[in-house]
Amino acid sequence: MVDAQPTWKDRVEKYRKLEEQWKRKPQGQISTIVEIVKETSIPALEAGLSAIIPLAKANTMEEYTRDVLAVLFKNVASTKPTTKKAVKEIMEAQAHHNPSYVVLAASIHIKDKNPKIITETLKILVEHAALLDKYLMGSILPHAAFLFGHGTGSVREEATRLFQILAEKDPEEVGEAVKTLRPIQVKEIFQPPQEKEQKAAAQQAEAPVQQVQRQGRSAQSIPQTPSDISASAKPSSSSENSTRMSTMPIVEKKPVPRKGKESAAQPAKPKEYKVISLIESFYDRFRSAQWKERLVMEELDEKLGSNKKLDRNDTHDVLDAIIKKIGESNNKVFIAAMSVASKIASREKIQESFAIQITKAVGKRLKDKKEQVQQSVTNLIVTLVEIYKASILLELSAMAVSDKTVRHGVLKTFDACIDLVSEKEIESAKAFKSLVECTKDQNADIRALACTCIAKVLSKKEELVTQGEIEAYGVERLLAAKIEAQTEELFKKKDAEITAIIESLCEDIRNTSIKTEPITPIRTAQSTAQSQENMTVSPIITQSLKRDKMNIPIQDINGDNVFIDAPYQASQIQQPSVCSTSSMNRSPSESEIMNFIKTGEIDGSVLRSLVDALGSSPIVSARALSLLSVININEEIAMQIKEKMETLSVNEPHSVLMAESLKSKVFRIINEKSAFEEKCLFASLCDSLMKGERVPQEALVSAISMAEKRSTVLKEEQAFLIIKTSAEMEYWDVLSMLEKVFPILKILTVLISLAETHPAFINSIYFLLQRAPMIPNAWVEGVVGGQKFISLLERAETPASAQILTLLKKENIITTYSPCAKKVRRSEEIADINLLLNDIIDQNSVHSHASLEKLEQVSVQNLSALLRSASTVVNVLLLQLSDSLSSGGTYANVYIIIGIIKRICESDVFLSTLDAGTLLSLVSDYIVIITGQIPRGSASPEGIKKECSESLLKMCVNAPFLTMFKIYINLLSNRYREEKVREILVKLLWKHSKLSSSAISDRSVVMGIINRLNSFYAEFRGDLKSDQLITKVLQLHLIEILKQYGEEFLKVFKVTGPVLQQVHALGGVKL
Repeated sequence: MVDAQPTWKDRVEKYRKLEEQWKRKPQGQISTIVEIVKETSIPALEAGLSAIIPLAKANTMEEYTRDVLAVLFKNVASTKPTTKKAVKEIMEAQAHHNPSYVVLAASIHIKDKNPKIITETLKILVEHAALLDKYLMGSILPHAAFLFGHGTGSVREEATRLFQILAEKDPEEVGEAVKTLRPIQVKEIFQPPQEKEQKAAAQQAEAPVQQVQRQGRSAQSIPQTPSDISASAKPSSSSENSTRMSTMPIVEKKPVPRKGKESAAQPAKPKEYKVISLIESFYDRFRSAQWKERLVMEELDEKLGSNKKLDRNDTHDVLDAIIKKIGESNNKVFIAAMSVASKIASREKIQESFAIQITKAVGKRLKDKKEQVQQSVTNLIVTLVEIYKASILLELSAMAVSDKTVRHGVLKTFDACIDLVSEKEIESAKAFKSLVECTKDQNADIRALACTCIAKVLSKKEELVTQGEIEAYGVERLLAAKIEAQTEELFKKKDAEITAIIESLCEDIRNTSIKTEPITPIRTAQSTAQSQENMTVSPIITQSLKRDKMNIPIQDINGDNVFIDAPYQASQIQQPSVCSTSSMNRSPSESEIMNFIKTGEIDGSVLRSLVDALGSSPIVSARALSLLSVININEEIAMQIKEKMETLSVNEPHSVLMAESLKSKVFRIINEKSAFEEKCLFASLCDSLMKGERVPQEALVSAISMAEKRSTVLKEEQAFLIIKTSAEMEYWDVLSMLEKVFPILKILTVLISLAETHPAFINSIYFLLQRAPMIPNAWVEGVVGGQKFISLLERAETPASAQILTLLKKENIITTYSPCAKKVRRSEEIADINLLLNDIIDQNSVHSHASLEKLEQVSVQNLSALLRSASTVVNVLLLQLSDSLSSGGTYANVYIIIGIIKRICESDVFLSTLDAGTLLSLVSDYIVIITGQIPRGSASPEGIKKECSESLLKMCVNAPFLTMFKIYINLLSNRYREEKVREILVKLLWKHSKLSSSAISDRSVVMGIINRLNSFYAEFRGDLKSDQLITKVLQLHLIEILKQYGEEFLKVFKVTGPVLQQVHALGGVKL
């Protein structure tokens, strides 16, 4: 029996429930919008539009935005108050969020058969003209003849209002569009109604100037278009000018931003194109059924060449004709059309909404099998991306997700566009989310293309992204590994380019001869001018004199004047009458202030005076801090400020905040310089090591210390050279420090590979193994317990190899010196853990299940037996858990694994044994399970989600306090945009803050919290002001710390940066 279709009353009830749901949370069930826009019942449509209002205000309608706008304009003439209210609210919201879509939808209905719809559409455009002004010109001006020739008066009236607004923005373009209209209509557009003018004049009747303007306005009888005005402009008296200007549309010239002194002096002229006329009978020939006639497009392409363009009136019509013939069957004609469209777009300004319409139309041809056709479309879209950036990328992203037939061509086009846009523009276009969606396509070629694009996007970041971070975006593990490898290759290419530049710079410096001149403390103006002529300018280092003349003007010698030149203070105070009369009329302090206002820069001597003024008195220090925090400073001044700030003491709250802001600015400048110096230093060191030159141990120790201070991890190529040299030269200090900037596991691996050909490296291995208490046993067992290495030790027969074998035997890693030695179990172990773990990841499901049951028995009876391989156990369990959930099989193994992990989370000893990376993987994977984001897997049962939630809470309580805090903050920083993930992390942080009372008694824990919060505020890319929940949760730990330490908090821990601002916001500390 067929189910009965829901009635309109049922649908109304459904939409009302959706409205309540979307008011609380404007997400989810977005596909229901399709039902609403197809609704035929008026009451149901009203309820549906009311339900859409929260989505429109939150801008979460996504790909259904255009469909909703189309329905709104169809019903814009409705007389029902509820419908009119819904249409008004949605239109207002979309005018803010998606102005181009609103204009595009309006331009479709502006020629509707119903004059009421046209009138109401124009009213909407007039009401929101301030938000839509960027897109109105290209979409509305072509319809001028239709609107002003319409038979309905209300249409003409609203059109006049709209064109008056447009005329204020660009009178020349509007004048060109309305030149065919009647003179009275042109006059109405460029001259607002007399009633409004008289009303405005009545409000300012007391001004006599207005009376003169009204007299001149009444005397003027002939309307003037912009072209007439420019042609008839003549010199006249002031009264005549004021009279004439009252009737002329005033064109404001917007100031062009100055990019620098050079660009201001010699502005770059845009390339000039010669305007040509359209080929005769072009449109008739292009619409012809004969393909040879349609080749007129090829003729036009050749005629445009490289330095010609069409007239503005023809531009829109030609592009419109191309769009209408987008299904052209002849490849030559189509390719020529794409070339013409590309040339027009690059040489003539077209509106953004029209560019989006072109992209959407030509994008359908990306599924064409002909490579030349696809390439022509790609070239056109790339040209549009160069101009409109994120808008075109947004359209490409929508096509990649919605239409699988064009996905391959879209990805190839996207690959060609990545280098033209920034990371921020890609993010605003939601392109990365679409690329991740494409990685789940069934076609291997599409997945490979998507991986390539993602790698290129990630290479735009400052730091290399790890596989775990890529997986966090929703990419499958194997593809994430592939993307990581591609990203690493791209970073290597970038580093190679930087290295080549550095080497080129160093070579230029070495080949540069700089003429040395004796420096005298004081010079006259004549000698200074002569030294400028004899100055030798280096091709790398450019020099410029700060002042043209050395005339020393009289300055304000008041102690509060921070602009006084320090070297001349004493002389000016003692001999005020020595200065010349001409200098008496000059005020250098005023000139420096005006120079700062205009350029943001201050003379070097004045900057040094500002730095010297710090600490002289509270008032002077406060003024100097205010200026230094906003002035552009170089590295030299930054170093001076840093030294001065170490001894500076301020008490006034505003001065404290200014001092912290200046410290952050100085630290950033010095840090940028340090990063460049570090790259240069390592490049130079590695170059010397590769050439076989001897590098002293002190140089390597200094370089590693610099990298450690910046928390830098060495690249594998650099680390290999340093490890090899240190082992050969027996640089024990270098080997001791290397683990701070390179994983100890990889150091041992490199040394073992070197020892296979040169046994002398065994001494370095023994040196590191003597530090065994600092190395996890599982790592030692995995690296040095291999059969090949043990065989190598036995063959070497050196004292170091014998010591290593003794050490391994003592640690129960091996029992004999045989190359086939077996591992033994300690007395308290009841099973061979490693064998169990190998069986767990076995392809045989029976063996895997049996091994899991054995491991469960071990965890129940003696959990401490797993401590020696704690991280390995957890990682294997997480891997098997992910595979079991993704495969969609039975949940027998899943429940066993979750039970084992739950026991682990109950043991604080076991959790303290795990490294931070394993704890992060555990938290991240469990969040994925709870939120239902498992790749290719169905949603987990509620029982599994509940168990995972309980394990996360137990881990929050029992795991190391500071480590868990850093993990939660890291995840919040990377995944704050995912609403479900954000909710879980907020709850965990709240729970974690309740445990702070005992942990924050350790001052190292407090310092760790402060440092992590400071770095979080620095790296967070979202808007904290818009999410008050996150802001308050981040303050919970600070509140607990303030309760513990009170007013001594700032002094004890020397709090700086954003955390200090948060403390002031809380009002918990008095300075």
